[in-house]
Amino acid sequence: MHGVITQQIQNQIDELFSSILLEQQKINKIKHANEKGPSLIDKALAEYEKNKGRGFFYQYLSSGKGHGPFTELLDGSVKYDLIGGIGPNLLGHSEILSKVKNSRLKHFWFSGSGSFANDSALKMIWQKKAPHYKIIAFNQAFAGRSVATQDITFNPAYREGMPKTIDVSHVPHFNSKDPVGSIKTTISALNNLWDNAPGEYAAIMIELVQGEAGFIYATKDYYKAVFEWAKEKGIYIWVDEVQTFARTRELFAFQMFELDEYVDVVTVGKALQCCGTLFTEELNPRPGLIAGTFNGALSSIIAGQKIINYLTRGHFYGENGRIHHLENKFLNSLKRLSTTSCQGKLNYSGGIGTMISFEVGASDKESTDKFIKR
Repeated sequence: MHGVITQQIQNQIDELFSSILLEQQKINKIKHANEKGPSLIDKALAEYEKNKGRGFFYQYLSSGKGHGPFTELLDGSVKYDLIGGIGPNLLGHSEILSKVKNSRLKHFWFSGSGSFANDSALKMIWQKKAPHYKIIAFNQAFAGRSVATQDITFNPAYREGMPKTIDVSHVPHFNSKDPVGSIKTTISALNNLWDNAPGEYAAIMIELVQGEAGFIYATKDYYKAVFEWAKEKGIYIWVDEVQTFARTRELFAFQMFELDEYVDVVTVGKALQCCGTLFTEELNPRPGLIAGTFNGALSSIIAGQKIINYLTRGHFYGENGRIHHLENKFLNSLKRLSTTSCQGKLNYSGGIGTMISFEVGASDKESTDKFIKR
């Protein structure tokens, strides 16, 4: 679909795009705020809070301009963007980002958000496993904020005052301090669940890199042990990659851990610019179960295609790829800081790919909030 296009229109588009690029390239270094800039942000934030009823967590507003890692704020200042839209802006600001290829996953259904993608996965699984609806998830899991996914999410603060809608059991996740023991602990917990309700579980849902827990991930042996247990019990394996898609050493985290043969359904979002559910032929739902009046704009889908095309052709993935290079840069720099100027202040750093985290001070909520807002 190209819409209305003529050579004259195309020439005008090219000229406009060139002008935009020239403006963006001026945003290439740190810059202080304009003299009256801070008051502009304060006024805009106050208006936003009045209209919405709650203010921003981060007390800043972007002008909408940016280039690479730099973003311009409403006060005229330019800063490094270490928030990146919490995942969507993988390639930085102003970058142009085809087909998702994988093993057993044959179909894709678009959705408007990661939560909706997870809801679709849940419905597909339930339809195939009816009347067995119990779900297994992991401690520190985050699946979204819909009526269903809030129960899969481990943190009870995200469902305060809400009724319990689905039956979810949480089991211990990987412990990096005891890799071998972690497998035994998790499998033991899984066996206990199964012994108490044999045949009642429909699926096991897992984030291969847990975002809520601080970008915690396990070993390939751990995942294989868990997945083989699930296959042995005849339950589906659902991998939530809303956060991890495109951000680890392979396009999908399950590919990085070589788990292709096990995965039945995968949910994606954020960096893709649109969200959705990939699933096997076996999980293809019957007509009527999954539908939507509006699942997103065509522009988002086109952007997603461009992103995947750019990433898969741009030497981003693999052990020698650009993402692994960035991972090493960040982790080595954080390690150096922890032994020099930030000794005693930077107590942990870890993660994988572009999903890197660190802890400051006492590693509690109060000191963390103070640090990131500063």
